[in-house]
Amino acid sequence: MPDQLRAKSIPPLKTKPTSKSGGELVEPGPAQSVLEAIALENFRLIATNAQKLHQLSQAAEWQVRRTPEYQRFTAEFARQADALGQSVAGFFLRHFKGKRV
Repeated sequence: MPDQLRAKSIPPLKTKPTSKSGGELVEPGPAQSVLEAIALENFRLIATNAQKLHQLSQAAEWQVRRTPEYQRFTAEFARQADALGQSVAGFFLRHFKGKRV
């Protein structure tokens, strides 16, 4: 079979720090970690990183603009992060209540 017809393997998700163009290492952010956790069906990691996303939206560094539109988007982002965490918690209660996971 010619090489160009062979299926290429999918590279593994980056779970370790990655290099920026300047050579410094950067940890994957909570949004990337949520996506990875969804792909791996790791519900605890989803909940943990959803909480981190909410906390990030409340950090002073996040509040770079004080416009009503920006504040609305920030509130919606925080609400969606909370909803994700609550959905995972609800899923755990429905499916794993009393079980060791």
